[in-house]
Amino acid sequence: MNFDFITSRARLAFFLLILGLYHIIFSCCTSLNTPTAIESRMHQQSQNQNEIQQERATETSFENQLKVGIMTWNLAERSPSLSDCAFLKEFQQQSCDIIALGIQECENIKPRRHEGRRSQKWRELMTKTLQLSVKEGGGYELFAHHKLGGMQLTLFINKKAKELIDGIQTIEVACGIGNVLSNKGGIVMLVRVAGKTIAFINSHLAAHHNQVDSSMSCRRH
Repeated sequence: MNFDFITSRARLAFFLLILGLYHIIFSCCTSLNTPTAIESRMHQQSQNQNEIQQERATETSFENQLKVGIMTWNLAERSPSLSDCAFLKEFQQQSCDIIALGIQECENIKPRRHEGRRSQKWRELMTKTLQLSVKEGGGYELFAHHKLGGMQLTLFINKKAKELIDGIQTIEVACGIGNVLSNKGGIVMLVRVAGKTIAFINSHLAAHHNQVDSSMSCRRH
């Protein structure tokens, strides 16, 4: 057997393989730099930039479209007066589209067949203070209300916000003894607005510095 002949053929095959790879790589590089390819890449980059700009414009438009007023208040199981609630009118004066009112310790958590007296009075005060109206084009209307123990979370919206809202989901978590009692816990309302989600949270957790671990444990629930 002529080993020199075999070696020569192997070298020739290897040379042809390298030449073929070089030709493929050169062809790819050339095709990537043709005027058509360059124009296509520039068009794609321009498209991507336009999409980013449109997304930013949508975000800016969304921020400019809605004004939200938020209040949290621990009532300490006492009923406020109408004059105590006068500050709520600032939400109207500021032309808020959504008003979120979260209260804690509205009343104790003893078993009741009907809504408690303090809870009823609080709803009446909200209505009187905000001068709610369901008439088209004016005022606010009750959009969502949820109660957990002594906590309540209420959302009022005007006509402008109503047209942008797609839906709402409400979640409650009790964090009292055994994670069953509702003297501690939280309420979350997830409102879908113009393709985005806003989370409104009202919570009542363990207070004071010596209860930090307990409070953090509730947050993990």
